[in-house]
Amino acid sequence: MENQHEPPPNLYPPASGIVAAPSYSVVTGSVVQTTTIITTGVPLRDWKYDICGCFNNFPFCLLTCFCPCISECSLAHRAKFLNNGLGILLLYLATYLILPFIEAIARIFVGDALSGIFGPLRLIIWITIFVLMVVLRIKIRKERNIVGSSVEDCCCVFWCNQCTTCQEYQELELDDVVIVYH
Repeated sequence: MENQHEPPPNLYPPASGIVAAPSYSVVTGSVVQTTTIITTGVPLRDWKYDICGCFNNFPFCLLTCFCPCISECSLAHRAKFLNNGLGILLLYLATYLILPFIEAIARIFVGDALSGIFGPLRLIIWITIFVLMVVLRIKIRKERNIVGSSVEDCCCVFWCNQCTTCQEYQELELDDVVIVYH
């Protein structure tokens, strides 16, 4: 007769999460294996709005479509990400205001000798903004126990950046409830 013990059924983890649960031992012959099960017990859920649910908040959808820098900074501010959105704002300012200004000044004083560095510099800034938006989406998803993966977040931000910005903003929208006292 083999000496095997199965853990009680209540020690199996739910489908998701992260909090330490009791460990159990399985005895097979003379070897004892100890396994610790990790679970939060909080079930994962879907996003409140679909990725194409941009029009649920039409004014923000328009803002995101025509001025994504403001909407993404507003989103980062709501999520308390990068000094409440200041980091993303500075990157957009560098892309749209500072870099073109420096490029114009360089062309006046140096000519086209430095023109080759501005394209790669813009690319580096855009890659940085992309990475920050992916990290922000992962942060929002993990804080709210939303189903998904980092690869899915990366693909959503890459192919549907404005849609994901609207989706994340709507996810955070209910957190800003204001209580008015009369």
